[in-house]
Amino acid sequence: MGGGGGSNFENELRLEQQKIMIQQVMFKLTELSFEKCVTKPSSSLSSSEKACIEAVANKYIDASEFVVGQFSGQR
Repeated sequence: MGGGGGSNFENELRLEQQKIMIQQVMFKLTELSFEKCVTKPSSSLSSSEKACIEAVANKYIDASEFVVGQFSGQR
């Protein structure tokens, strides 16, 4: 039982953690966008709702990249 098996397990664990993080980000983006942009839910989104959702998503991604950059710079 060498280190290779552990390394493979660690890689798979890391991959699963990344999948969970992506799912959490998508959930948060959906939640934020809906709260901020959709005032009266209907069967389709208006052009202003679509533009609002895009703006919210872009701001959230920009903020996330900024935070990651700040943490990376501190190391």
